Amino acid sequence: MRRRGRNSDTPGGGVSHGAFTLVELLISVVIVGIIGGAAASLLYSYIGSFEQTSDYVTARQRGESVLAILERPILHASLGIPESPDLVATSMDYVTKADSVFQKAFTDSAGGPIINTWYHPVVTSSPDRSLEGAELRIVYAMPSGVVQKSGVYVSDASTFSLDLSGSGAPLVDVTAPSRAQLDSWITFPTLGFPLYVSGGTTTKEPRVQRPSSNTNSGFIAAYDELMYIRALRAFITTDSNGSFFATEDVTAGSGSQKRIEGIRKLNFRFDPFTGVLNVSVLSQGNKRYSSEVAQSLAGWPASADVITSEDRHYRLAVTSAAWRLRNTAKP
Repeated sequence: MRRRGRNSDTPGGGVSHGAFTLVELLISVVIVGIIGGAAASLLYSYIGSFEQTSDYVTARQRGESVLAILERPILHASLGIPESPDLVATSMDYVTKADSVFQKAFTDSAGGPIINTWYHPVVTSSPDRSLEGAELRIVYAMPSGVVQKSGVYVSDASTFSLDLSGSGAPLVDVTAPSRAQLDSWITFPTLGFPLYVSGGTTTKEPRVQRPSSNTNSGFIAAYDELMYIRALRAFITTDSNGSFFATEDVTAGSGSQKRIEGIRKLNFRFDPFTGVLNVSVLSQGNKRYSSEVAQSLAGWPASADVITSEDRHYRLAVTSAAWRLRNTAKP
């Protein structure tokens, strides 16, 4: 309410001056306070929601990155690598019985690469005694881009030369090959078992031979593509900086290499009868909260490692994928 007063400088009359009473000022302060409080609450809620969403997206992206790294080796698992499905009648057989056909394919009288001690081309957990676990070991073959010009019959352990043609020279060491190193081993899909490089004058004409423990015979079809044999271990490693998805390139003997940070747990489940490999990844956001975060973690296998209280201090995401390994031998 405004009051009208008189101007003392104006005789006999008054000039009106507007003014706020104390009550009006108090009401204004209260209104501004209410509006400001509501705005601050809305802003705080927005920031919290943005932080929550950003943290979840980070966790999700980390899980998807792990699956992207694993996809290529998984899709090429067991390609051109022998197995004996007759040895597996039950799931327990796969767990407890080593595939001698697979192991002998990488064993020569002078030795062989470390994978000749693995039970199968695809194994989960460590040691190799389970169809489900937190570690994956996988032997696979990668295309080289070069092909064998003519057909070759391989019936014994004699050395012979390849005649390769393609977009480039294969990445094989012909000057100092070592059968103990997996990068000296190759295969062809039509042949079905590995050969190791024993020398040669050029990388387009490497000398190769079948290991002596492998008694299988086979044929390399004309224009079949040379494949590099590779092996990979995937697992979780932790240190003072956190929890990481790590891999070991068994081919090069690289040792443990951290790949993706913020990966809390892994779960691998393999069914040798269907050839289906399921992979589940539990990943975290960046922020560690002072108390456990209430969240639904649907999709994490009940048989997998238990999600701990420390895990729940982070915003978590479960990312899963399943692949059917087309090249593995089915019992």
